Amino acid sequence: MNITIIHGQSHKGTSYYVGRELVKNFDSCQVEEFFLPKVIPDFCLGCYQCLKKDLSHCPHAEKCQPITEAMKNAELLIFTTPVYCMRSSAAMKSLFEHHFIWWMNHRPENSMFFKKAIVIAVGAGGGMKKATADIKVNLENWGISAIWSYSIASGVMLWNEVSKKKLDKIKRDMRDLADKIKRKSVRIKKGQKFHFAYMRFIQKINWCTPEDKAYWQEKGWHEHVRPWRVNL
Repeated sequence: MNITIIHGQSHKGTSYYVGRELVKNFDSCQVEEFFLPKVIPDFCLGCYQCLKKDLSHCPHAEKCQPITEAMKNAELLIFTTPVYCMRSSAAMKSLFEHHFIWWMNHRPENSMFFKKAIVIAVGAGGGMKKATADIKVNLENWGISAIWSYSIASGVMLWNEVSKKKLDKIKRDMRDLADKIKRKSVRIKKGQKFHFAYMRFIQKINWCTPEDKAYWQEKGWHEHVRPWRVNL
């Protein structure tokens, strides 16, 4: 299994270690790992070059390209984030802003419909569920149906301060989560199909950019082709 892990911080904090604990439960896997904001230090400029042209025209395309390709090639995506101000990290939000044309209403990436994803948020206090929701809404709009969320309050700031009782719980939870992921086959949810159908209607009546419409036409999605039927 090809796994891409994206960490919402550049240091190895509690959310990092929970994500790595999950990966331990997958045998014979190839892992690519990225740390934000180290990999993409720049915020989206709102220049619309990706929308007017494509992702390769983003001013930060050279920095984004390795993580973009890794996400496209992975079978399993793991996102870990600390909880800052009751939400996911700014660096994680920046990642999704740099890929906003993958949203269903623009130019969804075919490969996303075939992926599994896990969202992990760890904080000393509260806000973990809101942090995972931040990330999950982006993944759903990318077309991913098989998404799991895991959140836990560490009660401390450093991993080596986490209590043995909580560490044991995390290890058990990660084993159970890995088993669920292995057993689960990727099936596109009805809600995702409805969302795609609605966006297809929007595209056909020209409530979109010419570039978006041309993309959908090129993919054959205005006809009978659907992105979840053939992995291209």
